[in-house]
Amino acid sequence: MNISIIAASLAFLSSSLFLLPPYEVDSLEAALENPEKVTHIRLLGEDITALPEEITKLVNLESFYLSLDNGFTTLPEYFSKLSNLQELNINATGLVALPESIGELKNLKDIYIANNKIDDLPASFAELQSLESLTISENFFKEFPKEVFELKALKKLNMIVLPHIKKIPARLGQLNNLEELYFSGAQIEEIPAELGMLKNLRVLGMTSTSITKLPEWLGHLENLESLDLSYCEKIDPSQTAVLAKLTNLKTLNLSGSSLGTLPEELKNHPTLERINLLGTTGLDSDQVIAVLSTMKKLKAVMVSNGEQSYFDNNLPKKVKISF
Repeated sequence: MNISIIAASLAFLSSSLFLLPPYEVDSLEAALENPEKVTHIRLLGEDITALPEEITKLVNLESFYLSLDNGFTTLPEYFSKLSNLQELNINATGLVALPESIGELKNLKDIYIANNKIDDLPASFAELQSLESLTISENFFKEFPKEVFELKALKKLNMIVLPHIKKIPARLGQLNNLEELYFSGAQIEEIPAELGMLKNLRVLGMTSTSITKLPEWLGHLENLESLDLSYCEKIDPSQTAVLAKLTNLKTLNLSGSSLGTLPEELKNHPTLERINLLGTTGLDSDQVIAVLSTMKKLKAVMVSNGEQSYFDNNLPKKVKISF
């Protein structure tokens, strides 16, 4: 056989290996049959109360997903031997704690531990310096976990529905690489000005809070593209002019809020494409339409069912109206 043909065939085979799909299994039994091949394991609604030590044989595991298993409350210390793990997702299992050895998983990039009973993070959590995405929503933290402040690579932080957290910590402003931040709660009445230091922030969700005016530091977030203020029912409509300073904003969610009008300063906004007004109380349709009509980039508006036809008739046809 021609040597050049063999070389070309080997090169193709080598490159195609990178195109092979990951080896994913949906049970522990299947995973342990060929442990070295498994890269992803997805366990949904299985009756698992503990992980066997044999799980450490999954030396190439990159993603671990476990959900809807109410009997799974703890991760064993030997779980940290899965050194290639990049994604850890334990959702709605009743998990009460992470192992102290969690910091040994140096390749972790994404942790999702929402809908559990966790009230603290181990000290070693601060050592996860490759972590880019963290979701700790709907847990029992009595104080915001200080270990998060050390995660300098973090790009996304989701901390909605943490009922015992009364204040958003100012030290979040130190996470310079944050691009997405989500928090919520009626117990939150003020938001620290230090969040204005998050110059890379593209998405900000601060929903269902009790703030009465939009903070001036919002205007410092020059890269912000999406702002969610849904169900912030106490915001004074006269205290929203700062929205006009968000000159890269593309999506604005005011659903369920008390903002019946839009600030006049939003007229001719250069980038806004989508606005959600669904369930907005006291909506002054004429005033809102007058502002929206000046936005050249506007593509979609969401309003309550009874308002749809009026908005449809009074906004440019290129704007899609939905409810």
